[in-house]
Amino acid sequence: MSIQDMQKFGYFYLNKGRCGKRQLLSEEWISTSTKPKHLTYEHIGYYSHHWWVSDESLERSFYFAMGLGGQYICVDPSRNIVIALTNNTYNDTLKPLKANTKLLQ
Repeated sequence: MSIQDMQKFGYFYLNKGRCGKRQLLSEEWISTSTKPKHLTYEHIGYYSHHWWVSDESLERSFYFAMGLGGQYICVDPSRNIVIALTNNTYNDTLKPLKANTKLLQ
């Protein structure tokens, strides 16, 4: 998946499942899939339907997809922001998450 496709996917979720004028996924599904469900690691937050949801202790809430080697799609609905990153951080796959968390706070 290209970084442009990753960003489009993030905006698809930010737009609550809409692509142009078409509703491809229900708003209910988007909402359900990005709500905190299962606490994983304190430094990451919660996991829910293939999305990680930031720790509730953070000032702003955002959700993100995390792939092998530091591939990230971060969505901050409160600021209408999508950040897509590709990295080669196999030795520290959380490094981009730490940078994104700092940036989004």
